Amino acid sequence: MIEIRIATKGKVLAVLAFLFLASSVTIANASQTRTGFYLEARNLSMVGESWVNVADGVAMILKYTVEGVVETGEHVKVGTIHMDIVTIIGARAPGTFSAGFVINFYSGKTVEGTMTGTQIVTDVGVDVEGIFVGHGDMHVMGSGNDIDGQPGTMILDGYSW
Repeated sequence: MIEIRIATKGKVLAVLAFLFLASSVTIANASQTRTGFYLEARNLSMVGESWVNVADGVAMILKYTVEGVVETGEHVKVGTIHMDIVTIIGARAPGTFSAGFVINFYSGKTVEGTMTGTQIVTDVGVDVEGIFVGHGDMHVMGSGNDIDGQPGTMILDGYSW
């Protein structure tokens, strides 16, 4: 009977210790300073080799690389972006994509990250909606969308810390 009480007491202490640790991590994360992060990737164009593969006769898998200029919302050029993209387009559903990106700022700072989302081919171009996360000289997170009616552009809108 004593052994059961010791084991139960140990479990209670372990749970309390875990809750204390979890609450301190939450407080630390909540105290991080977050800054708005908004960039426009413009003049995105394919560079290097790309390939297309047809799977089961109903889906296409594309791999390609794009590069472009990165600007602020006020159209001030602040760097370049390089994206390696893999897209899967099905016959009946929106396409999905996954990309690795590197933003090289003219200041010498760098952010590397990933983006995932969907692509829908429309009459006027490709409609892109996704999310991104990155790290490096700053941590970033947010949504990535194309600019309607402007092919070869993308908005990265979120926050940094």
